[in-house]
Amino acid sequence: MRANASATQDEAYELGRQWAKVYEPESPTRKLIDEIMDTYYLVNVVHNDFKKPEAIFEPFFKAGAEYAAKRGGPTANGTATNGHAH
Repeated sequence: MRANASATQDEAYELGRQWAKVYEPESPTRKLIDEIMDTYYLVNVVHNDFKKPEAIFEPFFKAGAEYAAKRGGPTANGTATNGHAH
């Protein structure tokens, strides 16, 4: 198990590893699951402002817009690559 990982992350990691074992070691599905388990992170984002339910997405929209701007990314009609208006 990974150091400093929460119980939820440890459980998700173990479930992913068990799920991978359902498939033959050289199968494309097994390789994909193993790759995901080796390279992805489990992130839990909590938002408690029920009066502004969309606010949880604001940091992600901002980061996406900034990333697109740095790369000269595609925008059309004032809409960012994530499909939301600026």
